[in-house]
Amino acid sequence: MSQLSYTARPRYGTGWARLLYVMALIVLIGVSLFTVGRVFLGARADKATTGPRSVEERLLQDAYEAVSQDPASAKARWELSLALSTVGDHEGARKEAENAVRADKGSVEPYYALGIAYRGLGDLERAEKALVKAASLPGSFGETYREVYYDLGELRMKREDYKGAVEAFESALGNGPEATYVVVSLADAYQRSGNKKRAKEEYLAVLGYDPENVRAAEALESMGVSDAEIEKARNPIAHQPAAEAKKKPSSGKKRTSK
Repeated sequence: MSQLSYTARPRYGTGWARLLYVMALIVLIGVSLFTVGRVFLGARADKATTGPRSVEERLLQDAYEAVSQDPASAKARWELSLALSTVGDHEGARKEAENAVRADKGSVEPYYALGIAYRGLGDLERAEKALVKAASLPGSFGETYREVYYDLGELRMKREDYKGAVEAFESALGNGPEATYVVVSLADAYQRSGNKKRAKEEYLAVLGYDPENVRAAEALESMGVSDAEIEKARNPIAHQPAAEAKKKPSSGKKRTSK
């Protein structure tokens, strides 16, 4: 009987078989990487879709988390109320502000948040009462009172109480460095109340430290103020005598509230 001989073969067969194997392996790796990439990108897309998409939404999410961590916190409640007002949920804002007031009846911020919520709901009378209450309470920072009085002034403008608006805006300016938006609103209130002289003075003052303020310039033009006077307000040093121009301009100061 003849002896059968055994010839060793390559593990993967012939050259063509080896090539096909390598190609199949490359395809398999490519498919795997593509699948993993889709899963990864899909997860990121889902996260971007379900997560907060704006600054307001992120603040709202943070406020909800703060309340969940400490439901009894008045600060967490009024911050959530203001965040809800920002995104237009005024009824939710009212409820949270009332929770804050119940938790802390002696602080400015809960009543301020309540006033903003009522304003959003269109209940201007209750909004004004809440803001007046907030302004009457001690213990907060000047910038907080400035915002309280500013919003009170804007509210009174809506109610056509222009004299009351003037008083509120003056009080706002008495509680911190002068802010352009407050001075412009004060000028608007003077104009609506019929005091054109004071309105003109305030609009010109705005252009003195904010030369590009369109609202003030347009108001002055509508009042018939000349272009030369408007330009002088925008660049007072150029229109001063040489001796006066060398003087250092005064910095913005707080006004004394009336």
